[in-house]
Amino acid sequence: MSEFVDRKGTNLNKKKLKIVDIVRDVSTGEISELYVEEFRDDSVGLESVGTAITAANLNTIIKSMIESEVYHQLNKTDEEKVTEDAQKLTIDTLVDDNFDLPSVGYNGSTITWSVVSGTAINISLSKAIVVRGTSNSVVTLKAVIKNGTATATKNFSVTVLAREKTDTERVNADAEAISVPSSTTSSFTLSTLGTNGSTITWSVYSGTGIVVNNGMAYVTRASTDSDVTLKAIVKYNTTSVTKYYNVTVLAEEVVEVTTDFSPKTFSTSWTQEYGNLRSANLTIGSSDTSALYIDVENDDSASINVVVNTNSSSLVRLTVSETSGLNSLVGYTTPVFTFYVHVYLDNDRSVKLGTLTGTVTYHFSSVTPDD
Repeated sequence: MSEFVDRKGTNLNKKKLKIVDIVRDVSTGEISELYVEEFRDDSVGLESVGTAITAANLNTIIKSMIESEVYHQLNKTDEEKVTEDAQKLTIDTLVDDNFDLPSVGYNGSTITWSVVSGTAINISLSKAIVVRGTSNSVVTLKAVIKNGTATATKNFSVTVLAREKTDTERVNADAEAISVPSSTTSSFTLSTLGTNGSTITWSVYSGTGIVVNNGMAYVTRASTDSDVTLKAIVKYNTTSVTKYYNVTVLAEEVVEVTTDFSPKTFSTSWTQEYGNLRSANLTIGSSDTSALYIDVENDDSASINVVVNTNSSSLVRLTVSETSGLNSLVGYTTPVFTFYVHVYLDNDRSVKLGTLTGTVTYHFSSVTPDD
């Protein structure tokens, strides 16, 4: 304390002391330690003169400060005490082991604990007993702070970290997570590695219609449904579990075509006339008024256009026309242009009735038609 000197009229020492922290016994709430800090007040006025510190009066000053603090503490209302104790109350909110719960507040309030929700923590007096599971879990704890006639509550959300799974828990969890379709018409993927690190090995236990290879179930459909049992061995280290899955391979669909279409071919012959584009219409009809659906394949699109005018009808129509590019050419041959009309019974194009072949024989003006 050598920095403190006696106060002089021409050189006032404006250093003061203040209490900055109080430490209480956690079980009784009594003051066990007092922390005091010096500071200098340079404000103007008699009230800022400060207190000169000497060895003679140091005990008197500290005693006065303690008495003032104790007086303040003793004169707090019960409501003020529980409110302050609730504000200062804290606990760990991320835990993986048992931990202590405060039982006495800063102002001597009693604190009791209970579990509001969750099962991973049990309360035993002022001890939190942690029960870790195989996944993280959240527990809500409630503290009831009581002092005299005043009571306050405060909730804490505590996350209990998961423990390491045993080998048995790993294989059982991965086995439960396996998903296999109960029926199928197409090949499907099989899980070969569980989320908990287990390896999964597959084989066909019984039945035909499925072949297993490299994590794939390859399906072959027959004329009737077939039942297949798949076998999965889920293994982690030396622990394993075997599961069986029944899959029905649905029969192949057989579609009977009940309609026909006409005509089956189309041909026309055009002679070039400059400035006059030749065209022809084509109508395709079903034999029993069933709706037809057509798609056009035209590799000679630079010379002829083939446009579908009516589709999805018992009478579908299209127009074949000469392009302006062909009409402007000078030629000395008689080319034949070919297009194809694919005819379907269903609008999803799954049942094909056949293909109509269409031809256009073109006579350039410099060539005399055979007919």
